[in-house]
Amino acid sequence: LDRLTKLSQHPFLLDATRRLELQDPLCYLQSSPKLKKVVETLHVIRQQGEKAIIFTRSRPMQDILKLVFEHEFKLAVGVINGSPISGRRYIVKDRTNRIKDFESLPGFNVLILSPDVAGVGLTITAANHVIHYGRWWNPAREAQATDRVYRIGQERDVHVYLPIERDPR
Repeated sequence: LDRLTKLSQHPFLLDATRRLELQDPLCYLQSSPKLKKVVETLHVIRQQGEKAIIFTRSRPMQDILKLVFEHEFKLAVGVINGSPISGRRYIVKDRTNRIKDFESLPGFNVLILSPDVAGVGLTITAANHVIHYGRWWNPAREAQATDRVYRIGQERDVHVYLPIERDPR
């Protein structure tokens, strides 16, 4: 099941050596129809001047998403996954600062989150698009993660995306 989960997110997650050696965002993008579709969706969101948050539990996938999005959209993409910035110990403060940075940028922005760390206790009403890139087996946990943007203070419709990899045949 673990290998199938990795494959459904990106084929390079099955080969850690290749993934670690490769730092070419275009190669990652061309190797995954799912990632390509998410980038297309983000281009539409950017045209609308809105913000998106993306959930995936896999830290290697978070790294791939960050690399690809920063290259594609020319912006600094924040990640909240429980790791402190620069090795500092103040994770809650780091998390708050990353959200403030995300919300303060006018117009389009993207934030990558782990549902384990960011699924509870956050309000991110600056975003109104939620992409569950790496699905979790517990639908209640996914709903909690989605609720980060669907809070009091949200003034826009919330859009939730569940990209699924399909065999083209």
